[in-house]
Amino acid sequence: MDEQTTYAPPTPPASPPGPTTQAPAPGDGRSGRLTAGVVLIVLGVLFLAGRFFPGFQWWGLWPLIIIVAGLVQAFSPGRDGWSVARMFDGFVTVAFGAVFLAITSGAVGWGVWARIIEFWPVLLISLGLELLGKSLHASWPKVLGSLVVIGALAFSVVTYAGGVGRGGGWMRPMTAGEPFSYSAPVGSVEEAKLALDAGVARVALRPGRNLVAVEGRTDGRRPSVAVSGDGKVADVAVDLGGPDGAVMWPGDSPSFDVWISDAVTWDLRLSTGVSELTADLSSVPVSTLDLRPGVASCEVRLGDVPAGVEMARATVKAGISSVRVEVPQGTEARIEIESGLSGQTVGEDFEDMGGGVWETPGFAAARQSGAGVWVISVRSGIGSIDIDTY
Repeated sequence: MDEQTTYAPPTPPASPPGPTTQAPAPGDGRSGRLTAGVVLIVLGVLFLAGRFFPGFQWWGLWPLIIIVAGLVQAFSPGRDGWSVARMFDGFVTVAFGAVFLAITSGAVGWGVWARIIEFWPVLLISLGLELLGKSLHASWPKVLGSLVVIGALAFSVVTYAGGVGRGGGWMRPMTAGEPFSYSAPVGSVEEAKLALDAGVARVALRPGRNLVAVEGRTDGRRPSVAVSGDGKVADVAVDLGGPDGAVMWPGDSPSFDVWISDAVTWDLRLSTGVSELTADLSSVPVSTLDLRPGVASCEVRLGDVPAGVEMARATVKAGISSVRVEVPQGTEARIEIESGLSGQTVGEDFEDMGGGVWETPGFAAARQSGAGVWVISVRSGIGSIDIDTY
């Protein structure tokens, strides 16, 4: 009997492996889209409320965008998933947003950032804790670093609002403050230029009898005042930040009183860093004002247009600031405002001409006749702009 042979069909060649699809990491791309979506919703609600409620000042609530973004960061997964460390990173963002909200709501002034900057060593501590956490492969040091930053922000706001440490309280500067005083007589000067750099300080500018006088108490830095020029024209430079760029240590922010002559016509350039500036120029002849606040709160009261000046100009280029400018009632003026996320309030003595321009009713006639007028131009990033009469 013949042996049966079993036929086995050839094995088909193995199919080439298809492209592998890597599963997206937890939260990969979702957190960014979620944050963007929530922020857009908040912006839309604020703008919509501004259109239906004319008295609603939406710009005062823009810090909610930062707060919402921080909350989304805290409670949504990132590329590596959700973690306690990520949650507290989000809480730090919320804390910064809360500081801005306290400022825009009027609870504290922009000068609170000067107090916050005084605690800059906290950033070194936080960075050190984060590096320690990476070395130990543990999240608690990074969480502790976030808590340190949040605590420093809260302490700065509370002590600034309560005035702790300003009037001889328990909080003392680490460097011994020294009194500073300077004055220069008017002499025969009729016109002068002033360049004032406030740095990190609280400054009050007002009329005086000398050409310039400065008094205050330093925090270890060295203010400088220089007066040059001959005869009827002078150049004055006041640097309250110190020529050596000394570091601000924790303690009281310096404060200065600056007087300029009300018998001289001035060309002013006022620069502020993280500071507060109050300038009463109601009796000081000013032909040109260039105001450049950084992170600051500024209040400026202008006087009448000097005799012989057809157009006095005030230019404001603000960063993250709250700025208020006042002109005498009855003085013809034009207001021009370009703002980013800044809210603007213009007094009822000005007519809205559209396109970010306001004018007093008699401005055009005064300009045509050659009478003195004020032109105030404002460019602002984040904050508030308030223009009014007194």
